[in-house]
Amino acid sequence: MTAFTDISKNDSALVMAQKVVNSSQESLENLINSLTEKELLDALEIINSSETIHFFGQGASSVVAFDSYHKFLRTNFQCNYIFDYHMQLSYATKLTQKDCVFLFSHSGKTNETIEVAKILKENGVKIISLTGNPNSKLVKISDISFVIYSEESTFRSETLTSRILYLTLIDILYVNVMYHNEAENKKSLDKIRNALNVTKTGG
Repeated sequence: MTAFTDISKNDSALVMAQKVVNSSQESLENLINSLTEKELLDALEIINSSETIHFFGQGASSVVAFDSYHKFLRTNFQCNYIFDYHMQLSYATKLTQKDCVFLFSHSGKTNETIEVAKILKENGVKIISLTGNPNSKLVKISDISFVIYSEESTFRSETLTSRILYLTLIDILYVNVMYHNEAENKKSLDKIRNALNVTKTGG
């Protein structure tokens, strides 16, 4: 399979497009091969036993956190997303064992995310982290960590390369959660769809 790093300036626009897609396909195959039933079930147990689910990240990881929040908002769970680091720190002091927090940091070394994780850990909050660094302090602090391996190249940063993998993993967890309590989650989804009808024009 052609990898993203095989792209050269002599490639046509269509060939570049093919190589980008091929690289994403290969990365997705690596993702599913790296997952285990146990880690998925452990993460789902934490999620399904929580009252509120929160999503935090810094920089580009904050974008992934927001997308994940937007998705889980459709479930029957109370969900929360905070963009500002200082507010994350403040809010973390309010959380308890009834909360689950998703922390996103591809490097696993982001100081802000680690400081938030420390406060969460002190309060007994369940932490699910998504990172590209299996040896990071973030992994050590977290209850469950999903390590996302991605390809690095000149014009496609690790964060951008891994974004589709993070979002796919969130999709996997989201679909599992929706089917865990299908009737209640369908009610929640229907309510949101009905509420959003006012944003659409007729015809």
